[in-house]
Amino acid sequence: MDAASAAQGRQSCAAPGSFEPIEIASRDEIGALQLKRLKSTLSHAYGNVAHYKKAFDTAGVHPDDLKSLDDLRKFPFTRKDDLRAHYPFGMFAIPREQVLRVHASSGTTGSPRSSATAGAISTPGPT
Repeated sequence: MDAASAAQGRQSCAAPGSFEPIEIASRDEIGALQLKRLKSTLSHAYGNVAHYKKAFDTAGVHPDDLKSLDDLRKFPFTRKDDLRAHYPFGMFAIPREQVLRVHASSGTTGSPRSSATAGAISTPGPT
């Protein structure tokens, strides 16, 4: 930011062409990307977590039924009771040998809950 802009409380914009495509995407493009990723997430959960397959089947929905972001309201929510009932590993959507990190609550207000992370985990180096 140059001194004149700083004095007036303005920030300079990045040079045209220096943005990532998603940073300049239209609302329709963002919605399409969200829908694509949500479909993938629902399909992965349905195919890999018995709880979600049962919950989706009970609700009469399948990941292929997601045609728009508004269709998400048809799918069941995950509740604390679901996490508690399947503690500690029943909601994992990957094999346990692929789990890199497990996050768990202490259960101070109820039963403990856990979740897992797979893939690369970056940890900050010394500062």
